[in-house]
Amino acid sequence: MKFELDPGEQVGQKFRRHWVDMSTAVLMAGGLAAAGIGLSFGTGLYQSIVPMLPHGVLGLISLGLVTLAVIVLLIGFWSYRNNYVVLTNLHIIEVKQTGLFGREISRLTLDHLQDVTGRRVGFWPTILNYGDVLVQTAGETNEFLIQRIPSPQKVAELFQAAHDEYIREHEKEHELL
Repeated sequence: MKFELDPGEQVGQKFRRHWVDMSTAVLMAGGLAAAGIGLSFGTGLYQSIVPMLPHGVLGLISLGLVTLAVIVLLIGFWSYRNNYVVLTNLHIIEVKQTGLFGREISRLTLDHLQDVTGRRVGFWPTILNYGDVLVQTAGETNEFLIQRIPSPQKVAELFQAAHDEYIREHEKEHELL
């Protein structure tokens, strides 16, 4: 994990974004790879059409395109793996990879949770069962939005159950004091 837990805090569940989140990287990498492979197969044809190109330039360009495709795919996969939500017995923690060199970690204490909504809007989110979880809070930030998560209604129910458990646990502590 890329964050610190409080004393006594235990990780309950970890949620990743839906695999559809990788589709942009996969499509870009596929397009680049197809262009590179197509260019390498057509090298003889292009060389005869444009004879002034030095021999091997098209091969280097096609190799560059395939290499770029692999890099785009690896960055997309790395970014996907570094975007997740963790539900603990005390917090909801969202880790967002905002680029190659940027990361945001948002932490919401369960006692600040007021309302949780899981929603799927649109054709593909409904068919593939992914959507957003909107957590409304009583803290500084009024909304905590977790995007493109699988089974958003189920995740919302888990968050609400964790909140209820947190309240039960801490009511017992307050009664003992």
